[in-house]
Amino acid sequence: MNRVFKFRAWETTENKMYYQVRVGGVFDGEPTAPTTYIKGKGWVNLIGGDYTKVMEYTGLKDCNEKEIYEGDIDKYGYVVTYVADINESLGMNCGWYLQRNDFESWSPLECDSNEIEIIGNIFETPRLAKL
Repeated sequence: MNRVFKFRAWETTENKMYYQVRVGGVFDGEPTAPTTYIKGKGWVNLIGGDYTKVMEYTGLKDCNEKEIYEGDIDKYGYVVTYVADINESLGMNCGWYLQRNDFESWSPLECDSNEIEIIGNIFETPRLAKL
């Protein structure tokens, strides 16, 4: 399976989620803010910094064929999270996890994601998360 790298971004000043997002660009030798495509305007910069929260696509889809992104919430209130460092005390390797209560309860986000149902995300529907 070829992994597709996609991103979405939550713009906190507008309270709006953008799904067609590019990150990591450089213009005149300086890193650029995340950009999104807006019909009629083309690619525009999001504010960036603390005002924009960028989330990565996991490469998986839920039982309804909805793409699963970092920050999504499943029907049990677990949040999709990426662990970048090995955590030996919890027995976790680097990768995608479903977690709640600050990793009091967690499970790996498996490639067989057809049993997972995404019902929201931590920005648009934070009340659904059991953190």
